[in-house]
Amino acid sequence: MPVDHEDYLPGEAPAAHKETHQDGGTDEISIADLAGVSTELAAHALQPTVHQDAPALIAVHQAIAAAHHVRYSDAEVTAIANGLIAAHTAIAAAHHARYTDAEAKVVSDAGIATHAALATVHQDAPALIATHTAIATAHQDAPALILTHKGDASAHHAKYTDAEAIATVKANNIILAINKYFEGLTQITGDMPQQMLMNGGFEETDGTNAYYWTSGAGIATKTSGGDDSNKYIALTRSGATKTSTYCNPDGTTHYFEVNEGERYEVGGSLKSSHGSTSAILSMWAYDKDKAFIEEKYTYSSAQVWTASSTTYTVPSGVKFLIVNLRAHAADGWAAFDNVYLKRVDELAWSFTHASDHTKIDTAKLYDVTYGVNDSGGEGYKVLRIPN
Repeated sequence: MPVDHEDYLPGEAPAAHKETHQDGGTDEISIADLAGVSTELAAHALQPTVHQDAPALIAVHQAIAAAHHVRYSDAEVTAIANGLIAAHTAIAAAHHARYTDAEAKVVSDAGIATHAALATVHQDAPALIATHTAIATAHQDAPALILTHKGDASAHHAKYTDAEAIATVKANNIILAINKYFEGLTQITGDMPQQMLMNGGFEETDGTNAYYWTSGAGIATKTSGGDDSNKYIALTRSGATKTSTYCNPDGTTHYFEVNEGERYEVGGSLKSSHGSTSAILSMWAYDKDKAFIEEKYTYSSAQVWTASSTTYTVPSGVKFLIVNLRAHAADGWAAFDNVYLKRVDELAWSFTHASDHTKIDTAKLYDVTYGVNDSGGEGYKVLRIPN
């Protein structure tokens, strides 16, 4: 039942008026002077870091140096900023020319055009890939080829010690070839000087004349009757000395390069038609300019094959030797066979192990071959090994 109120008629219900008691209302309710606290304050008081932890957090923050900085005025800040800008402006590498959009496009298009013009960049790639793919041994056959090689006994050899290698060299009488490079050379030995003349027995001819010896009227190669051989050479003197000189295949005189102190022997089988005609075998010595200096010779006037030889020690000033045959003194013929030139001051050859490639100098080794010489032309090379 409605309660009577002075502001209302008897039996009339009061009008809604809660807004007048809320915050800002004409009849706002106040809790001042009331005991206890409001619900909001009670909830706030229960939050641990709102009040209890605040002093400790403030102390920690104050102790962090990096959390603070010097306080600047506007003028000070402006001065620092201007200094940094000036330093950056002075760094040339930090800047580049400023382009308009149109200029940048021109540069970019040019670069693209250059790249596109490279034939193998794009166009040729498919063809190259196809070619490589078609090479059967590029990938597919490799394992099979490796297995084949491993199974080929002749592709491998036993590993030798130095002693075994030396024994193999000696047993097989291995001969040095001209201008060879030797790696890991252990030892080379020999007990006889080598013949330096080609065709000293006159067995090689063009049918009439002996190779490596000058020919002409009065010089003949005989086909039988040599000293323990078939052929020999005979020179016929008629009014003047007849000479045949050891030469290159083109007919030019062959000069053997020698050095002071070296000792050479020339010799052979000699005979003549009678006692008044001498078969002379000689070495002629020349200086570095190929001017004649002196002669060293051996001879025979016997009518049967007679071995004859002589030696020559190279003196100062002599740089070359040549070998020649002569029919001398009275008219008649002189015959020669098994002619040789050797260096005889060295009989034993020996080398020790070398860790690098050692070239055997052509002026230091006995042997003879014909071909391209050190000057690029054709001729003989004389090899000899020093002590």
